Amino acid sequence: MLHFCCVASVPIRAEPCHQSEQISQSLWGEALHVLEVSNDWARVQCTWDHYLGWVPHKALVTCEALEESALIISTDFALVQDLHEGSIHPLSMGSRLRSALMPQGFRLVLGSALPQDTYSQNQVLDLESLIRPWLGTPYLWGGRSRFGIDCSGFTQIIMSRMGHAIPRDAQDQWAKAPHLIDKPTISSFEAGQLAFFGPSLDRINHVGLVLGPNSIIHSSGKVRIDHLDEQGIFMEIESNKVPQNVLTHTIQGLATY
Repeated sequence: MLHFCCVASVPIRAEPCHQSEQISQSLWGEALHVLEVSNDWARVQCTWDHYLGWVPHKALVTCEALEESALIISTDFALVQDLHEGSIHPLSMGSRLRSALMPQGFRLVLGSALPQDTYSQNQVLDLESLIRPWLGTPYLWGGRSRFGIDCSGFTQIIMSRMGHAIPRDAQDQWAKAPHLIDKPTISSFEAGQLAFFGPSLDRINHVGLVLGPNSIIHSSGKVRIDHLDEQGIFMEIESNKVPQNVLTHTIQGLATY
């Protein structure tokens, strides 16, 4: 039996307690399989990327079957009103609007949503207009929402909007990509690619989305655009009150989905 997340975002934790590490998040309306229940916690497997972890059971609503007619928030942020309760929910890109959660209907106060079939198509989108609203979103380990997001959560959400279902973690996003380039050069960079960073290919610890030959958008401290070349990411860091461009992430490879 499926369960739906019934809060804007809920931490998925490594262990069944609030003090445990947040390893990911589930967004409003996303479907999860409950594998085990321990006191007030449920061990779940996410239907979208098969990620495993623990969530508070009260953040879930039971459902007999998956609703294929769900709408998906397609803008970075949306405000949705429950027509029965009158409450307004701030939702992030990728959240699902389902009748199981709002049986009396809903109204989009801000933002937009698309039917699942349209949302999940491999689309040619204006990359610039898609990613710009995310700038400044704070970094949050395990985050997948506009209210806080980590590097691989950001690439997963954006790639999903572009029609590509990819794994949750950066190392897996590299390993599962169908088209890989190691030891990339400037001529290798193309908008829409994922760039991977770390000490080696088997120790990837960062990922971002290539915007062009010399720029990348990624979540590091916040979602930001920085200089990219065949060495890696250069971020502006102030040293002795003098801004300097410093190599902060060493590039290891590029991937195209």
